[in-house]
Amino acid sequence: HSSKINSLSSDNIYDMVYGADSSLYIATYGGGINILREGLFIREGDQWPGYSTDFGSKVRQLCMADDTTLWAATTNGLVRVNTRSLEVSQTSYYDIRAIYRSDDGHMWLGSFGGGLVEVLNPHAEDVLAEHNIRIYNSRSGLSSDIVLSIVGDNKGDIWMNDENGIAHFDATT
Repeated sequence: HSSKINSLSSDNIYDMVYGADSSLYIATYGGGINILREGLFIREGDQWPGYSTDFGSKVRQLCMADDTTLWAATTNGLVRVNTRSLEVSQTSYYDIRAIYRSDDGHMWLGSFGGGLVEVLNPHAEDVLAEHNIRIYNSRSGLSSDIVLSIVGDNKGDIWMNDENGIAHFDATT
């Protein structure tokens, strides 16, 4: 628990991913990203001075873009972590509820109020720059701008649920 140095910063665990570096990355709602590496927890503060829970304390989901890039969906937008150096960058956006990496390398974001966002190059410096994203929302045919979860199927199509039900997105068109 958060009062102990070598422990999770929050008991509210929302997601976990296992990295290529044999670390366990843990999304907590209230304590940000925690890393379990070689039996020790790394978290905001003394163990990880570059990570600020001012921006990324409420993390719902994690996604590995490649062996060294971790993305976190937060209530304030996105957090990108270089898992080797632990360098962190933050991108403000809507409350991101879901994050998914498709087989073509694109990253998909489900937001609260911004619809579905397709990130064409998750390695771009300005990941949410207008030329690097496609936005699908109620104006373009979604039943809601509140996307809660995203998953892909074996054909490369995207499935999501929003506040009105389940939607299917043919990623090839």
